[in-house]
Amino acid sequence: MTGTFVFINMATENVAKAREFYSKVGFEINETFSSEQNVFIVLANNVQLILGRKEFFKQLGEQREFVDPTTVTEASIAISAHSREEVDALFDKAIAAGGTSCGDVVEEKEIGLYAHAFYDLDGHKIDINYMPS
Repeated sequence: MTGTFVFINMATENVAKAREFYSKVGFEINETFSSEQNVFIVLANNVQLILGRKEFFKQLGEQREFVDPTTVTEASIAISAHSREEVDALFDKAIAAGGTSCGDVVEEKEIGLYAHAFYDLDGHKIDINYMPS
């Protein structure tokens, strides 16, 4: 089976601030489905991050507790960039918008990986990776 879209669902404490943060970083917001309860952030073609209030996800049937993303890894999200410069630019925008650095640039020369990661306002870790084709 191959799905047509991938939706990554994670809780946020403040939908409006999450929307503003990801907009400042440069991601498109899918306004068709976003509301005061959630924001759909377009990460790539057919891949969207849905940050929503806990109550929103409970309405959709979520029964388990939500983790504190500042202390537990909830998911590992990596977004590919087109160049090393784009990795650096997205990272710089995230920090300027209020994000926090996850550490130094990672370079794995054997596989050609260049990466930098940040935590968003809720503590979700986002990796930005470049690997030449």
